[in-house]
Amino acid sequence: MNEREHGLNKDLAITYVPMEKCTPNAWNPNVQSDFILKKTKVSLLTFNFVDAILVREIDDPQMPFEIINGEHRWMIAMDIYQKTEQQGDDYIYIWEEEGVSKRYVINEQWAKGFIPVINIGKVDDNKAKELTIVLNSTTGEPDTVKLSTLIAELDANVGRDEITELLPYGDSQIQAYIDLLNYQEDAFNPDPPSDDNGSSDEEWTVFVCAIPPDAVDIIQSEFERIGELIEKKATFGDTPDKLKRAGNGLILEKIAVLSAQTPTGSIE
Repeated sequence: MNEREHGLNKDLAITYVPMEKCTPNAWNPNVQSDFILKKTKVSLLTFNFVDAILVREIDDPQMPFEIINGEHRWMIAMDIYQKTEQQGDDYIYIWEEEGVSKRYVINEQWAKGFIPVINIGKVDDNKAKELTIVLNSTTGEPDTVKLSTLIAELDANVGRDEITELLPYGDSQIQAYIDLLNYQEDAFNPDPPSDDNGSSDEEWTVFVCAIPPDAVDIIQSEFERIGELIEKKATFGDTPDKLKRAGNGLILEKIAVLSAQTPTGSIE
């Protein structure tokens, strides 16, 4: 089977097709909360389409393009298109929420019902499903410290109001990331005091909590990342002991951030 039969065309390019000619697939596992849907809408209105919708061709003359990746963006874009009005030379969308009206200028292609897509051609169901899973599952997990640094820089340069509106985090989560950078490694000592025989003078407390599987994976990856740093004896300090203390502190901060992101009902 050649590359074209697989739909792996190396000459893929962005084209514009009518939004109404697109249809979502029936198996998309990606579910977005109302909060993330709102952030997606803000992102589209702020940046327009910087990421095209991925589609395949299907045998449906009414809707010949089936969405492989980008269903939520397409759905939001369709709603905005239907409510956009031309005012002079501009196409304007008015977003009214909680008594506040915001005015956005929409580009002409979008205002006329066209959406940017990457068409991978005729791909069978199995390949389409594989692509859906791959594209939804291989986006990666940001490094906590690097992400915190970016958020802190944006908070200082453009202001809390703008990043709270745009970024996919609430104000408390943004503050938690910023607070991570203020962590003092000497404030946390992972080893209890002990006498000359190595026995502890204090009893350790075991804290048990239940968190979602995806959060467990993130925390586990953080342990592994800190372990690698300790072996390299780089970052956060000059000795393995300092690295260990700093690493444990970062992990605790990450758990705190994840707790802020986790719905209450998922914690027992």
